[in-house]
Amino acid sequence: MLQSRGLLGLALCFFLFSLTPLTAQEPPTSLLSGQTVRLFLDCNAIGCFDSDFLRTEIQFVNWVRDIQDADVYLLVTALSTGAGGASSEMIFTGQGRFEGMTDTLTHVSAFDATMDEQREGVTGIIKIG
Repeated sequence: MLQSRGLLGLALCFFLFSLTPLTAQEPPTSLLSGQTVRLFLDCNAIGCFDSDFLRTEIQFVNWVRDIQDADVYLLVTALSTGAGGASSEMIFTGQGRFEGMTDTLTHVSAFDATMDEQREGVTGIIKIG
């Protein structure tokens, strides 16, 4: 009898849990509100020399030429590593509706990475950001 109550309680818990909406998977509507993010890029790193490539590969943002028009200011810096590779740091700074939001991501390439591999790596990290 006691064991059947435990199973009934467990089944009831699973049933109630399945009715609870998973809000963590929904995008924050207050930030996105159906508008495309406007991005200003400030970059001297190897992966950014071909800005046409970045604009072709990352089409889900609006690229702007004036920092005042941007929702996100992206600063990309690069340094050589001790092993002969390159380390690119991407600093995303929110403006306007994203004010107060900041994130930093890094891409490190191997010493024998080609220019194309470095460009692909930096582009991939920018997409994540």
